Amino acid sequence: MKRNFDTIIVFLSSGIIFFLFFLWVIPDGIFKFNQYFFSTDHDGIKNYYTFLYYLKYDFGFHFSGMAYPYGDLITFTDNQPLLVLTLKLFKNLGFDFTNNAVAIFNSLLIIGLPLTVLMLYKILRHYQVSVVYSFLIALSLTFLNPQIERFAGHYALAYSFVIPLFWYFDFKIEHVEKKWLWIILAILAVLSLTFLHVYYLAVALIFYFFAGVAKLLLSNYSKTSILNIAKVYLPLSLLPIVCFKLFMFLVDNVNDRVALPYGFTNYRATYASIFYSGKSPCYQFIPEFMILGKNDFEGHAYLGFYAIIFSAIVLFTFFRKVKKNKKWNFNWLNFTQIESFNKYIILAVLAYCIAAAFPFYMPPFDLLVEYLTPLAQFRSPGRFAWILFYLFNVFFFVYLFKLNKNASNWKKYLLPTLVTLTFFEGVTIAYKTFFELNKTTLAHQYFENDFEPLIKQKQINTANYQAIIAFPFFTIGNEKAGYSGSNQSVFNAMKLSYQSGLPMVNYMMSRTGVNIGLTIAQFTANSFLPKLYLNEVNNNKPFLLLVNKTDEVSRAEKDLIGVADFIYKIKDVMFYSLSVKQIKLLQIQKLNAVKSKSWYSNNQPNIFCSDSVNSYFYFNQNIDVNELFNNNDALMNKNGEEIVFEGKIPANDSLIVSFWGRSKNNIYGFPNLKLDEFDTNGNQVFHYDAHQTKNIEFYNCTRRISYTFKPQTDKNLIKIIISGKKYNYSNLFVQKANAEFIFKDKNGNWFWNNYPSSEALLN
Repeated sequence: MKRNFDTIIVFLSSGIIFFLFFLWVIPDGIFKFNQYFFSTDHDGIKNYYTFLYYLKYDFGFHFSGMAYPYGDLITFTDNQPLLVLTLKLFKNLGFDFTNNAVAIFNSLLIIGLPLTVLMLYKILRHYQVSVVYSFLIALSLTFLNPQIERFAGHYALAYSFVIPLFWYFDFKIEHVEKKWLWIILAILAVLSLTFLHVYYLAVALIFYFFAGVAKLLLSNYSKTSILNIAKVYLPLSLLPIVCFKLFMFLVDNVNDRVALPYGFTNYRATYASIFYSGKSPCYQFIPEFMILGKNDFEGHAYLGFYAIIFSAIVLFTFFRKVKKNKKWNFNWLNFTQIESFNKYIILAVLAYCIAAAFPFYMPPFDLLVEYLTPLAQFRSPGRFAWILFYLFNVFFFVYLFKLNKNASNWKKYLLPTLVTLTFFEGVTIAYKTFFELNKTTLAHQYFENDFEPLIKQKQINTANYQAIIAFPFFTIGNEKAGYSGSNQSVFNAMKLSYQSGLPMVNYMMSRTGVNIGLTIAQFTANSFLPKLYLNEVNNNKPFLLLVNKTDEVSRAEKDLIGVADFIYKIKDVMFYSLSVKQIKLLQIQKLNAVKSKSWYSNNQPNIFCSDSVNSYFYFNQNIDVNELFNNNDALMNKNGEEIVFEGKIPANDSLIVSFWGRSKNNIYGFPNLKLDEFDTNGNQVFHYDAHQTKNIEFYNCTRRISYTFKPQTDKNLIKIIISGKKYNYSNLFVQKANAEFIFKDKNGNWFWNNYPSSEALLN
């Protein structure tokens, strides 16, 4: 009874403290919690939108609000399926919480913080830390924990009680007779949390698998001990994955999601990301030479101001003993003298190796990533460093508590001093995080009725439209190529979609199918190309085109706006009606304009120029372009860099280099273009890398990349390089920039300025 009383008091006390904290940081938001968004940037607004849209308009496991008409599984929308499906169930039973959905969403995020305090409190009490210190330490660490940063938009990852809960299950399994009961509870908890965010599945795998590995390393390697360890930790680590994979097999009908997404060797934890935080009040006192390496947001797992000094002392003591005894003993690292410490320190080190993508971020080990696709699916391994945060800090403060109990000199002041400073540092970092995110005005705008009157008064009759298209266009999440649009275009499109019920053609999800994603992304391609996407939609209903007037739009977007019918304007948002017929007519007009030009022979077979002068033109087809457009996977066999052109080019005019490229569907991205210019002494005088630009044009899921340049002199050497993984290319063109070209290849395909034509361009 006393233990339950402690639990209630800890939860309620920490809940009050966090309520007061949020009242201090976001006073306007805390009293309008049903109209407050913690973040309104790209992911921030999207993860509210996908939650709210599904709750209002969808059912089952399918989300229809983006990537019209395809949609996607809710597990790829980051809308916390466990929460939204539960609310949907209540709605179907007659208990409709839709009007209070944002308040519920926000409240659960905040409730996760006192739950974290409670779980850390229980762990600290397990290690016999006193009630008062257990509470104070748990509260301080909850403020400091790196998952608070996920309130910036990755809300489902902000539930910081999850890793302490996994730990709690682990020592329950270790210390009770009915292990099977706690194993079942742990597996059910992991599966449930997987439907909050799939990364929790990976965290559970790493936590329990490495806990088993650590226990095995510390065992006597007998057959009995190995079997006992396997019976516990293999089900804990692998059974949830098997169940989730089975679920995905049954419900997912998209078969071309990228299996090897970008990021595994980049979004990682580093020395800097665990020992330093720019938001810490201590940061300004740290010499720059000490802050080494990258500090990517995804790797943030700041351990606290004391971490680097304490780690250095522990390692120095350990290696001094090794030198003195001329051998090493793992127990010399156990500064807590707790038996389970050895197991968890091995777990922490192994988890950090995964978080740091070690050694896979270093050549030649980076090649191995291609064979680790199940792990590489979790493309932000830096998040696994959160395991290190909780394990390191709990044992650090357990050590200080034990030291405090036996100390009679200055050492007895270490614990209260460091707990106080940790609380101050944690609150400071958390305050800065939420203060920077606080955009109450934008959150209120999302619920303002400025769009709804247009709909209700039939100035915009949404029943007449099939879907929304927002310019600047955004397509994020197919892992091949993303077009980010602008914050305002994302915000307005999602707001209008939620208020009207119209789905969006644009999308912002994760692992969107390659063919679906790139077919939609073709809206950013030249208007000369037929939009294959139009074969998938209703020809009888137009799109509602939304354009943010203050944003710059592309040439292709301007063309589409030019043929659309203006409807209405409110503030900086322009509304147009854009029909399938208008889009197709635009392509026909472009095609006819090309066909009507006068074309002159370029003194090369089947190449014609709009300029009567014999203009510079280079062409290398490499492989049949139809093989790329038809996705002949067997031909995607190039790896690394290939010099595709090396020579001197006339410097009279600006030139355009372009090619069509494709990588295997399971690999992120596309082949890349590099261009270098060298003077007569061999010195590089110019370098261009297409990775640094927005150059996104697609046809049949193949990417056209181009660059306009002018050689500095005729004598300089021009080197053009294509690089990538499992790729191939075709139709490398180098042409005069202010002249148009048409070309017919050996298979009878016609091209205008390297854009394929659906018809012959010259009789």
